Amino acid sequence: MNWLDYLLRRPAAQAEPSPSDVPQAAGPASNAVMLIDVRTEREFRQTAVQGAVNLPLTGLAEGIRALAPDPAARLVLYCASGARSGMACELLRQLGYQRVENAGGVFQAAALLGRSLA
Repeated sequence: MNWLDYLLRRPAAQAEPSPSDVPQAAGPASNAVMLIDVRTEREFRQTAVQGAVNLPLTGLAEGIRALAPDPAARLVLYCASGARSGMACELLRQLGYQRVENAGGVFQAAALLGRSLA
């Protein structure tokens, strides 16, 4: 079982999503950015980029639809170093999200977006 199957909680035999599993694109999305911190809740409480929402990588597949129902929404993800947010970006693309960006680590994301740390 690969990491993507694990995060999607799919059995290894069903590695590729069926067309019915992948949502179709909605109408044009705005340029608004949803900033998602995929670190643990504990890490998020210690320091986070201003305006970020915490959705840990381990619960991303289950929680993303409630947070961002539009698969055309612009999502910018970060973690501690960029590794988990990179995996999260790939996971979201597999789920049909089209505008997903990895902002790297928490400090890099704050600098990139011109936001302070909370």
